[in-house]
Amino acid sequence: MPAKIMSLALSPDKTKLAAGGEKGNIYFISTDSFEITSLIKDAHADWVTGVTFSPDGRYLSSVSWDFKLNIFTASDGKLFKSTLVNTDKALNSVDWNSSGNMICCSSSNSNVYVYNFPDLSPYTVFQGHKGQVYQAQFFSTDSIISTGADARVNVWSLPQKQLMKIFTGF
Repeated sequence: MPAKIMSLALSPDKTKLAAGGEKGNIYFISTDSFEITSLIKDAHADWVTGVTFSPDGRYLSSVSWDFKLNIFTASDGKLFKSTLVNTDKALNSVDWNSSGNMICCSSSNSNVYVYNFPDLSPYTVFQGHKGQVYQAQFFSTDSIISTGADARVNVWSLPQKQLMKIFTGF
């Protein structure tokens, strides 16, 4: 196990964890024994900062400081699809929508990127944070919520492809 685990995800059936490490590896850990059951070696070229399972548990998505969004088959850890996100800054988080047909990821370049699944074609890029976006996740079937270095929580509309609401003052 590496010195640092940067991200964790629990499978929908709660039988395994995916742990993204500082050396680009992703570890699968049994929730029964808490032992490593398998490894995706060199899943990324840099720290794995976000991992999450698809709603049906068939896939694992990951993002890294190497600017890539990778999709692996969860059963065997084989690379299913990969895309280089159009950013010059680290990727920080990744999430699937509840129907499993969209993926979003946040970046240190102030943007949230949304992709269609399974082809990983770009759907939209949300711009509006000032500073890096720490976390982005699907809030409902038609919206994404994100937070970043600007101390704001933004709510984005997927159908309208625009910022709907900003929360500040926490």
